[in-house]
Amino acid sequence: MRKSMLILSLALMLLTACQANDPTTDSPVITKSFPEIIEPHNPEQAEQSGDVVVLHGGIRNEDKWETFMKNVKKKQQDQVRVTMYTIEGGPIIQELIYDGTAIQSLTITQGMPTAPNRE
Repeated sequence: MRKSMLILSLALMLLTACQANDPTTDSPVITKSFPEIIEPHNPEQAEQSGDVVVLHGGIRNEDKWETFMKNVKKKQQDQVRVTMYTIEGGPIIQELIYDGTAIQSLTITQGMPTAPNRE
């Protein structure tokens, strides 16, 4: 469990740190939408919405992350929302969309989305 949490955290950091900021690049993206984010986005609500929830004590819905990673390896389109929480309890939400060639990431903190990025 601890190993999976470490791998997930490292993968998200790499995805966030290694992305080029070019929101003007067009690419085919899957159109399935994520569930609405309900405020406050506490861990129980995030889990019920199908998010992969990363807490200081473990990961919930880890199977959704594993499925996403398998689909990326197979170059199959997929998407996943990962919600992590700061020590203070604030959510950091990352919506990852894989279009078959690249992962796009939208990070939402304190209810304000940032520009989409491409890997």
